[in-house]
Amino acid sequence: MLNKKIVLEVSHILNQKPPYKNYYYLENSEGKAWIIPQLSINRVKICLDIYQPSSFKGKIFKLIYPYCHNSKNIRKKLGVELINISFKNEFLEWIKEIFKEEYLDITLFQGTPSIHRKTTIQINDSNLNILGYIKLSLDKEVKKIIANEVTFLKKLERFNLNIPKLIDYKENFLDGLYIMAQSTKKNNQVKYISNLQEEHFRFEKELYEKTRCTINYTQTKYYFNQKKYLNSIEKLENISFKSEILKKIYEVENKYKNERIDCSIVNRDFTPWNTFFTKSKLFVFDWEYATEEYPRFYDLFHFFTQNCLLVKKVNDKSILKGIKKLMVALKELYPFYSFNEIKDFYVMYLLDITLFYIDRDPKDFNKRWLSLIKSVEEENEDWDESYCSNSFEL
Repeated sequence: MLNKKIVLEVSHILNQKPPYKNYYYLENSEGKAWIIPQLSINRVKICLDIYQPSSFKGKIFKLIYPYCHNSKNIRKKLGVELINISFKNEFLEWIKEIFKEEYLDITLFQGTPSIHRKTTIQINDSNLNILGYIKLSLDKEVKKIIANEVTFLKKLERFNLNIPKLIDYKENFLDGLYIMAQSTKKNNQVKYISNLQEEHFRFEKELYEKTRCTINYTQTKYYFNQKKYLNSIEKLENISFKSEILKKIYEVENKYKNERIDCSIVNRDFTPWNTFFTKSKLFVFDWEYATEEYPRFYDLFHFFTQNCLLVKKVNDKSILKGIKKLMVALKELYPFYSFNEIKDFYVMYLLDITLFYIDRDPKDFNKRWLSLIKSVEEENEDWDESYCSNSFEL
């Protein structure tokens, strides 16, 4: 019998008849849910790799749960529910074929509650190796996002970047699902690092150099998206927000409409939680929002700013101080850019991410993005070395 909290696309790949297997249903306070098979200690450990908690409580749970998962009393105290599920043969045969393994462990993450929520499935073999990840959805808009990742994984395949390889995808699987599978280099030795390291700069440089173009600002995909998002601004109820955003959009347009700018493909969601280190090499995944012809340094700015807002939860003043230090590092690496040019690249980033969130869900719009734009704008002095230390630390 299916748990009533199982989302629609997951139920789409499940049978409502035996043979059933035991799974654990785990849900946190944010509404995120995981479905984890009941296996041996070591196999549960690997299955829990899809669970990436940020809270101390969540990290402790991940550490100790494999050793006590068979205890009914402990599960009850932790709010873990034991459920019985069975996968459809079509799904099982597909994953066996593409991963070339007969015995596979299947762990599901039902996604972060949002307008773009999607299900991700981790596939392990019997030797405790993570073979890859599957993404699936029935939602029209989320299908587009997954399809976009498929497009960019194909485009980037020839560049030999340290990113997932597309294994397979189907546009209408089991009467309606968009489903895709990709490889990974993830194992229990990888490290997640929240501060920008030399390897992050190296990856940005490699991606830029392999996909670069220098074209007129008004011919870029970035400019096209700015115009596309204009209609979304009308969804904002706060009139002052609308006017401030529009003012900045047109200021940037007027400044650069006759200029050529350096662009490239960008991941557009380059964050600590979408990257990890395998030994000393950075692996970058989640290319759902990737795009092309976007201004230089976009991904580095996104990594830094998202980390400040969502992980470190620092104020605008601290973010601005850090951005100035980041600019010193970028200026030293690329002396042909002026500080004001790099500042403009940051403003372009802030405008794009602000409009992206407004377009996705204006009710869930974080006003901090607009606040950051204003903070950058209110800087009266030129951004140069005199305002920054000679080292970049986050």
